[in-house]
Amino acid sequence: MTRHLALIALGLLVCTASAHAQTATRSHPVAVKIEGEVHPSRVYVRFASELYEQPFEAWAARPKDEAATAFVALVQAIGRRDVAAARPLLDLSKTSMTGEQFVAELHAMGSGWNRAVIVARAEVDDQVVFFWRTPRADGPATGAFALRQRSGRYIARLVTGSMPTLALMNDALDHFGRDKSDFAPLDRASTDYGVPMSADGRVLLEFDGEPLDFVPLASPTPNDAVLGLYQQSVVALAAGDWQGFASLYTPASQSKITGWLQNQGRDPRARETAAALIAKGTRVVFVMDLGPVGRMLLVAQGEGSDPTAHPLRRVMVTATPSGPKLTNYFMNYQLGATLHLSPLWPKEAGPLLAVLARAKR
Repeated sequence: MTRHLALIALGLLVCTASAHAQTATRSHPVAVKIEGEVHPSRVYVRFASELYEQPFEAWAARPKDEAATAFVALVQAIGRRDVAAARPLLDLSKTSMTGEQFVAELHAMGSGWNRAVIVARAEVDDQVVFFWRTPRADGPATGAFALRQRSGRYIARLVTGSMPTLALMNDALDHFGRDKSDFAPLDRASTDYGVPMSADGRVLLEFDGEPLDFVPLASPTPNDAVLGLYQQSVVALAAGDWQGFASLYTPASQSKITGWLQNQGRDPRARETAAALIAKGTRVVFVMDLGPVGRMLLVAQGEGSDPTAHPLRRVMVTATPSGPKLTNYFMNYQLGATLHLSPLWPKEAGPLLAVLARAKR
């Protein structure tokens, strides 16, 4: 009898263990888009996750906790386009769509939920996040649902850009799903900085870089080609030379600048005001190393006497065969969007330098 009970206990232990994959904490390369072209960078998003890479049907047959049970029920309902079953499992508070519209969109997004692969599970703050991959015409696409308990049950939100940290994690896994070589995660990234990007500190943004206090209009020409290029651009704007400013950019950005000049920028007052706003009081406070693709300058600008209170903006510089070029003029990419939206990434020079001092390794 005792031996029989021991075998049952052992079976339950094996069953419970099989319910959870191995948890690994890894540093995932962050993608950087240069005028729409994706490049791996030496910036990483580090987080712990249970790794699966299993077809949905096989994964769904595993023993499950409450969060996984709710996730499985949601995916099955979406696959059937069963609004009545899916609606109680969805948080629609951040969308203007009806339950019917949202389920229809999610159903179409899967483009074959019966072929979905469950990639990983992570816990961030008070959310359980499931990452899944489905086939698309342009390659596999990774998405995620973040589940949170409300009134004693789990409900899910689709991870979108309005959830900046989760969106960056999803973006990293998406690019890994498309290119397992260039976007392969590291067990540990040896970087200068690790900045928490979640309230519980479980997600870090890891990168190399250098704090500076470089004022282009008041500093001698630097030896650094990237800083020299940025200084050229600020001097051109201070002189009202928009064409000279545009010539320092990559082609698609040049086109955006000249397009603006041909429209709103035809008014000399608008051109002068815009040039002054970009050039006035600018100082580079940090240079983030993106790897071979280039660097990101974190630039403080403002009119107040305290430069530490000046707001930050990002200036991208990319390497080209003819030397560094400014790029991504008013263009979006997930890393930039995350830094812009995350409440944990400082928006002014002083707080940024304070965070970096704490995050120095």
